[in-house]
Amino acid sequence: MWRSDTVGHLARFISFFDSVPGGLVWALRSLIVLGLVLWVALPQVQESFDASRRYAAVGESDWEGTNNALESARCARKTGAWLLRSCENGQVVPFSAEDPGQPLLLSLWARLAGRDATVMDAARLNLGINVLCLAILIGALISLGAFVTSVVLLLLGPVIFLFYFGTSPHWSLMGAASIQIILPLALIARAKGWLQPAASGALIAIGVASLALVALLRESVGTMALLMTICAAAWTMRYGRRGGRHLATTVAILLVAVVASQSSRLIVAARDWAYSLDAAHLPATHGMSHTLYIGLGGVPNKFGIEYDDSVGRAAASAAVPGIVHYSKDYFRVMRELYIRKWQEDPREMIRIYFEKLKLMFTDHIFGAGHPALGTMLALFVAIQLVTGYRHWTAGDRGSDTRLAINVVALGFVGLFVVQGVLATPTRLYSLPLGPFVLVLAGIAIENLGAWVWSLATRSIPRPP
Repeated sequence: MWRSDTVGHLARFISFFDSVPGGLVWALRSLIVLGLVLWVALPQVQESFDASRRYAAVGESDWEGTNNALESARCARKTGAWLLRSCENGQVVPFSAEDPGQPLLLSLWARLAGRDATVMDAARLNLGINVLCLAILIGALISLGAFVTSVVLLLLGPVIFLFYFGTSPHWSLMGAASIQIILPLALIARAKGWLQPAASGALIAIGVASLALVALLRESVGTMALLMTICAAAWTMRYGRRGGRHLATTVAILLVAVVASQSSRLIVAARDWAYSLDAAHLPATHGMSHTLYIGLGGVPNKFGIEYDDSVGRAAASAAVPGIVHYSKDYFRVMRELYIRKWQEDPREMIRIYFEKLKLMFTDHIFGAGHPALGTMLALFVAIQLVTGYRHWTAGDRGSDTRLAINVVALGFVGLFVVQGVLATPTRLYSLPLGPFVLVLAGIAIENLGAWVWSLATRSIPRPP
């Protein structure tokens, strides 16, 4: 009797849930989002911006690149010319060998504020970027139907995105990197017909703009985003809609994405042309070879290398006395020194990278007491395999969408792990992993919920 009554109540509940009007569901979801924004997100935003006042009396950042960016912003406000590292006494020194996003945005900040940018402004710029990107990411996930994941981001995202912050541009990557999942997912949604053409077109436009933004802030992350976009586009051309028009549009989107990923180089080239600067010997952004070389110092090693910029400069100066630091010749020499280490002791090089890989996967990115990164990833993948495998061939929209979000998010996690292994397995490079792990956690909850619901609806008879 008890089992019969329970089954009956559950059947009636399922029937009632299925009959709820779509408008009411939309209204309830809107109230949930509004409530979380008011009681979770906005208080954290206010707290973080108030906490940034600790930089109000600080005249110089502990990050050299930020000090250069602030000087560039002062030059822009004084002369109207952007991306100059120095403009004192009539001498113009171009801003180079660093990604131009922070100085460019701080220059705009200073012009709008009508005063020179400060260290506190640099911190608040990072917070502002993260707030905007969190909102964009939540909106994109809601549009794709991942509402529970959006709720997870609204509950936990404000702390992950905003609680810890600093003045270096790396802190803004928490938000700018997270929204890079939008363009690959928009391409997949367009190919599968998950969204109306206008909605998928809007997501693609937002994705391209976000790619240009992150490439300005960190060229390597822009390269990751472009790689994931190319993979998504290749998948859609192979498994998505057929026809020459779809193929041509996808190729056009890819070309625009390639241009967006070169935003740093394009803006520097525009500066050189506008101000007739001869910067042929200066790189547009910081090269990878410097980071690869000092990255060997991410763990103790037989070479005696430490992860410090001065170590790279000293090594280049010893190899080529008088070399101009951070010039194109400097990065060429650093590349040669890095290759020489492989030739000198390849076993030690492999050991270094293996040790850094272990550090990445055993890192408790959400702090002590939370599972390690490798444990969480294994759990999320297991949940996807257990709960979603029956739907992969059934054409279930919700299951397909969750699978796509999982694959894209896991792809970015993998690329950031590779970046940490090649550079150094510290928070400096693992910062953007947090938002992607939150997305994976949200999708895992959605997968479990959908799986339980499918089991319940399959085994409980519906009332007439």
